[in-house]
Amino acid sequence: MKPTFLVVLLSLIVFQDGLLAQPAVNRNTTLLGTLNPRPGAYSNIWGYARDGHEYALIGAYEGLSIIEVTNPASPKEVAFIPGPPSIWRELRVRGDYAYVVTEGSAPANLQGMHIIDLSELPDTAILVKRFTTGLKNGTVHTISMENQFLYLNGARHPSLPNYVNMILDVTDPVNPVEAGRFENNYWHDSQALRDTIYAAAIYGEGIQIFDATDKANLKLISQTNYPENFTHNIWPTQDGKFIAQTDEEPNMPLNFWDVSDHSNPRLVAEYFAGLNSMAHNAHINGSLNHVAYYEDGYRLFDLRNRKAPVEVANYDTDGQSGRNGSFTNVWGVYPYLPSGNILLADIEDGLIIISATPPEPGYVTGTLTDQFGAPAVGVKVHATWTDPSQSRMILYSDDEGQFSYGSLPGTLDLVFSAEGYETATVTNIEVVPGATKPLDVQLRKLFQATTTLSVVDSDENPAENALTTVSNTDKKFELFTSDQGKAGLELPEGTWTVLVFYPGHLTYSDQLEVKSFSPINKDYVLIPGLSWTFSEPSGFSNGEWSVKDLSDKSAFSWKLDNTRLFSSAGNLPTHDHTGDYDSKALISKARRPSSPAGARGVSTLTSPTLNASFLTNPAIRYSRIYRPPVNLGAINDTFHVEISGDNGSSWIRVKTLTTPDEDWVSDVIDLTTHFTTFSQVKIRFQNIEGVDQITSPSVRPITYAAVDDIQVAEGSIWLSDNEPQTHSMKEFRVLSAWPNPFNPATTVSWYQPVSSEVTVEIFNLAGQKVRVDQPGSFGPGSHSWSVRMNEMASGIYMIRLLAAGYSDTRKVILIR
Repeated sequence: MKPTFLVVLLSLIVFQDGLLAQPAVNRNTTLLGTLNPRPGAYSNIWGYARDGHEYALIGAYEGLSIIEVTNPASPKEVAFIPGPPSIWRELRVRGDYAYVVTEGSAPANLQGMHIIDLSELPDTAILVKRFTTGLKNGTVHTISMENQFLYLNGARHPSLPNYVNMILDVTDPVNPVEAGRFENNYWHDSQALRDTIYAAAIYGEGIQIFDATDKANLKLISQTNYPENFTHNIWPTQDGKFIAQTDEEPNMPLNFWDVSDHSNPRLVAEYFAGLNSMAHNAHINGSLNHVAYYEDGYRLFDLRNRKAPVEVANYDTDGQSGRNGSFTNVWGVYPYLPSGNILLADIEDGLIIISATPPEPGYVTGTLTDQFGAPAVGVKVHATWTDPSQSRMILYSDDEGQFSYGSLPGTLDLVFSAEGYETATVTNIEVVPGATKPLDVQLRKLFQATTTLSVVDSDENPAENALTTVSNTDKKFELFTSDQGKAGLELPEGTWTVLVFYPGHLTYSDQLEVKSFSPINKDYVLIPGLSWTFSEPSGFSNGEWSVKDLSDKSAFSWKLDNTRLFSSAGNLPTHDHTGDYDSKALISKARRPSSPAGARGVSTLTSPTLNASFLTNPAIRYSRIYRPPVNLGAINDTFHVEISGDNGSSWIRVKTLTTPDEDWVSDVIDLTTHFTTFSQVKIRFQNIEGVDQITSPSVRPITYAAVDDIQVAEGSIWLSDNEPQTHSMKEFRVLSAWPNPFNPATTVSWYQPVSSEVTVEIFNLAGQKVRVDQPGSFGPGSHSWSVRMNEMASGIYMIRLLAAGYSDTRKVILIR
């Protein structure tokens, strides 16, 4: 939804020459006139003035329409120059000549850049030449102009395989001469200012700035890449120190850059018009930036304070508030007529003439520092914003921590946020037109810890190239260990999930808490096995799972997805079992098919073949959550867990559920109680939606289920005294000590339901405490700690873990 202002509803009014009623979504603009002379598809627009007359030159599907707009309320087409039919037509005017290019290439007798003499307007306009030299099929994507030079962007050269960007000298306006060309990459658009070219290198090269003193030998000054990097259009201020830049993609911002140092452009501000909005072309005239914004029409920005651009006016040509991210409405804008009137090219409706009367903005300016007095650099500054359909401007503090924010008069709240800082909000700031309000803000710098992770395999050799991810719900870091098995990063304040992926070993899971600037050092000993967290990147998976069986009857198959997407109605938790950034699990929505009546909705998930023959006493550990509907009478819904030792030829049912799980539950299956060989093991999960008795057979509810964190390893790390058990991860407990027996280190794994400091105590058989480790503070979940006993004699020891008032003990054997 666009900003809403006072709306005056008018009864039906008839305007001459197709003049449209003023849409209610506009502010500080006035509609002066419209004309749709060539219904079809319009493209870009330019202007021309001579002898007190003003003209709009607008690209139509079949050529160039020239419209006199001296009286904007009564525009009139005075000439039309046919060209190759095309929805793309771009143009510039120098002196009394228009230069028109297009992507259209047929018919051949209309190909090329059209050079049109405008000097005899309003009586006539004359096509004096079609320039085709060096242009394959005569096609060019866009054109720009500076002094006597034309810049043809995205041209096809007959002797070159790729697009080129040509520079033409039009000192003789009807006989262009090539002055230079650039062949290294494609420019979608460019704008030169004296001897500097600002190029929109749309296909990955971003913003390119060239020294064009020698047109035949352009020198690249800088190339700036940024997250969107789909650079479509650039326009500089007259001093060449500031540019507006667009990306022709939905939801990408209109960017403002400080380019006073051409070798180091700096992003000053980002403007988002709203959800699905798409900026097209920007033009700067003095201290005003005029932007053609497709579905959003026209937007005007005040640049008198370049650190703080302000939207001061807008005009929506169709008066609609919705956006679909489509290429409709305003293609181009021309704001340079002597009268000050503004010409818009609407793709569907043709020429639209408006005027703008922007009010003077006010500003808030100051310095941002942290609690230690250091400048807070790169902080985002924006007004409070909750509705994604509304526009917003985001400014950034500079290298000294200084910021400015501009606004139309009124009261606003400002939000200050940046990675590494606690977000701050200042409310009820009064903005006065033409005035600057001082505001200094102190931001709390969050703790950041130098974190080193050391990873070894089960033989205590460094695990080289192990992928380590460190993430929370908002951010994810990916690191590869060195040849010494080490990886390091600066980790911001908060609780982080660590996952270590290494072929042939279980994915190691840990949680880190950063709550000071103290360094964190973690040692991880990996356990042999197979595992799936379903966050594995390419190259680290142990095989693909089958999400549907041929005999399934469910309306939906199992699907790898984010559990958060299914949490709003309480169908699944807001997190997966792993607790990492991706929150991925295999998810089932079992639903009976629409026919035949009474059929059950069976949905089957099957593992790849699990070759566990490298293990002595293998077990499978999996985590699941089962959520059948519980308000539909007698329960006919079931969840089965089955295993196979012969690659799926036969199955053994090891678990059946009919009641819902409150949260994730972890179970362990001892494979040695079912099989004697372990090279062709499979596990499968069946989620079955039955006919609930209280409902009509035509009612088809959905039964939700998910599985996550499936592991195959030695059963001794999960099973106490080798007895089959099913562990419900609901309370504090030691899960395993592995290897056991060991020399010289064993890894203790445990689960804790709450955040707490953890202490590890070691006792000998005489009950004497012989060692105490302080691993630190851990959040809810499963964790591990490597206990090293190099200095101790062989024998039996007890390892006791204490956390949050709980304790649990595990017997271990040290063998020298």
